[in-house]
Amino acid sequence: MKIEESNRFLVHKLGSSHPETAAFAQKILILLLHLNCQIKQAHWNIEGAEFLSFHKQLDEFYDYFEDAVDEIAERIRALGEPACGSPQMIVRESNLGEFPDGTIAVNNAMKILSVRLNSVSQEIRNAMKMVEDLDLITHDMMIALCSNIEKFRWLVDSQIVVSKN
Repeated sequence: MKIEESNRFLVHKLGSSHPETAAFAQKILILLLHLNCQIKQAHWNIEGAEFLSFHKQLDEFYDYFEDAVDEIAERIRALGEPACGSPQMIVRESNLGEFPDGTIAVNNAMKILSVRLNSVSQEIRNAMKMVEDLDLITHDMMIALCSNIEKFRWLVDSQIVVSKN
């Protein structure tokens, strides 16, 4: 690894792979921002018997993802690329779909968030395969992130009430 002086600061050069690694991290950043907006939308609008416990749990998820977003964005910057999390970029780049407007039953919100958590987990797993040979630090960050998302999905899934027909 060589260090070059660039304008006002020192930039670590990771070879020619850093823009590609940053692009994969950028895709994850967009998904995390969109997911966190949906978590907050659910937090504000859920109704039902399990309201209080899920409401509190959503706050914990939101706080975790707020920190995770910051870590990913700062990693992108450390790779020498700009991090973009604008609303326009989220709308243009995210494949999560919209969370319903208005009030929503706790169980329905859980089902939707379970699908969203699974989608993000799969996207991170795909990105992990791509960055493994490019940058081990970013790869390790993605492993930790994926582990937590899959834990959150399990926590949500274990609360979903399944109809017995």
